[in-house]
Amino acid sequence: MSKFESDKKLVGEDSPGYLHSNLSANRIFESNPKVKIIIILRDPAGRAYSQYWHMMKNFKITKSFERTVIDRPWELLPRSIYKEGVQRFYERFGIENVKTVFFEDFTDSPKNIVAEVLDWLGVDSRKLPVETYDIHSNQAKLPRSKLLHFFVSKSLGPYLAKSPAQSTSSGWVRISEFVRKMLRRIYEAININEHSRPPAMNIETRKVLDEYFKEQNRTLDEIVGKELSEIWYKSKK
Repeated sequence: MSKFESDKKLVGEDSPGYLHSNLSANRIFESNPKVKIIIILRDPAGRAYSQYWHMMKNFKITKSFERTVIDRPWELLPRSIYKEGVQRFYERFGIENVKTVFFEDFTDSPKNIVAEVLDWLGVDSRKLPVETYDIHSNQAKLPRSKLLHFFVSKSLGPYLAKSPAQSTSSGWVRISEFVRKMLRRIYEAININEHSRPPAMNIETRKVLDEYFKEQNRTLDEIVGKELSEIWYKSKK
């Protein structure tokens, strides 16, 4: 894992999959036991809702958020259950080598959080260029026509998905990455509203999910040393 190796520079890598892998903490430790681990956590219900809209955009889901949670909970809920994954990294690397950052704190005060993380890494944040603090927003965008999006998802979705799973056995013919990107760009130009944003989550749905995730992530407060009810489970108050 050369990306973790360097004599003079801090080298990093990021992946949303490591936290939920039973193997990643041990494998990273075996590669470099002195590595610093930064974990970014987000309001669990909000993270699941965001994932839903990204999957909708990528032609992987066509039903409502609530219907998807009921019919395919394994698609949206597991990655918002943080406790076991966080605990694995803290136990393997030690509390002094793991820093947990909260997405809500970062969006509220990006400069302060970046400076805090850099100080923890031993980097002088004062030397960073101003553009370093620009927030990359990966918000999902909505289709202009839901009916057209539904039709395209059902008929061409496997061709347009960013991680296509075409197979000749299922009747789909494989296409080149160039053709896939071209088709996707044409569709997005026709039916994706670049300035749209997903609607707020249904209040009752939020309450149910907050209750569920609060139980699933019970004792996470103790692991990360922060009262999570103050920032995540406000609908319970």
